[in-house]
Amino acid sequence: MATQRGNNLQSGLALGTGDASSQLSERPQQHADVELNYVVSGEMACSIGGRELTIPPERLTVFWAGFAHQVIRAGNPTPYFWVHISLEAFLGWRLPIAFKQAILAGQICMENTGDRQSVDLGLFRCWAREADGMMSIGSCWTRLEIEARLGRLAEATPMMARRDRSQPAVLPQTQATAAARIALFLNQHYSEPVYWKEVARVAGLSVPSARKCFLRSYGMTLHQYLRQLRLARAKQMMAHTSAKIIDIALETGFPTISNFYRSFEAEAGQTPSAYRKSLAQP
Repeated sequence: MATQRGNNLQSGLALGTGDASSQLSERPQQHADVELNYVVSGEMACSIGGRELTIPPERLTVFWAGFAHQVIRAGNPTPYFWVHISLEAFLGWRLPIAFKQAILAGQICMENTGDRQSVDLGLFRCWAREADGMMSIGSCWTRLEIEARLGRLAEATPMMARRDRSQPAVLPQTQATAAARIALFLNQHYSEPVYWKEVARVAGLSVPSARKCFLRSYGMTLHQYLRQLRLARAKQMMAHTSAKIIDIALETGFPTISNFYRSFEAEAGQTPSAYRKSLAQP
């Protein structure tokens, strides 16, 4: 939830610290990174992809920051650490593909217990010191430590119980790079008309190859991902703005109002009006 990226530890990785109580923002953020948050004390309430989540202290939390997100409440003070991992780096790490796909599909992964609190706090403090010092060797080990920490988190999450163990642990680098370029393009242009030929050209692929590459990397089709980006932003606007539903539909890139309503009801199980009313209920 950082207001700006921190010092580069290594290509594709950034880390910083902040006080969530001073980072309340009216407009959500979006950036093409996987984000880790670790609250040291206090707690912060966030809106991520239209869903509200309270992050308690000493619980490592991971989410895909390509969906609109913002801090909406926080105690004073609420010190925390954050890490940004570029999409290309994340896809190339030796993490279970089922875990990667779940995160990039919008699932938020939070440590179930605070059993690792002393270890995690020490790690984040060490990483922050190395980020300030720009130590090249330390940076290399920091990158490996963050990757390993995510691996431990992945193995402990319920989503891994459904994994396909026949899948490789690592995506080919060319596939990870192409999928990252596609996701970044969609993240930047989802509110506009999107043409698959243009999407494929960004990745240097044909349209069929782009579709296959993205499906293998994300576990969903290009169309499903684009719709998910648009719906996540629409939910956030309904929750945190007074904009009319018709304006929200058009601003988030849906080609027609009827298409927006069909997509929203299929995903949320209720109409946009009913969804907005449900947010107002205590």
